[in-house]
Amino acid sequence: MLRKLILITTVVLLFMFLSIGILCTGTTMIKEQEHKVTTFYDSVTGKPLFRAPVGRTWNDFRLESERHGWPSFRDAEVITDDTRVLEDGEVVSKDGTHLGHNLPDGKGNRYCINLVSIAGQPPAKDEVEVEDED
Repeated sequence: MLRKLILITTVVLLFMFLSIGILCTGTTMIKEQEHKVTTFYDSVTGKPLFRAPVGRTWNDFRLESERHGWPSFRDAEVITDDTRVLEDGEVVSKDGTHLGHNLPDGKGNRYCINLVSIAGQPPAKDEVEVEDED
């Protein structure tokens, strides 16, 4: 049982470090986005969830994310129309996608978000869903 727990923990930690590495160093994203605000989309619905960096530099965003092991967003970077925080600190999209957790620190709310949950793309204009009028 202990070996299984150690294996699971190792896999989770490996995934965590790979995720932030892919975001910050394993792609050209850091060079392409260095002076731009980037929108991060729900991987299920394609709705925008976060825009970063806002109120800080890309380097500050990257360093904080690397330090904590997850992309870390601040209040100014949350798109509140599509994101909410549950009582237990879990962060979800308003459509129910699990995103991560709010782990406040000395600077305020820090939303530690699973990169896989925000790796979506906005829907193409011809794919936008139209709700039925009943």
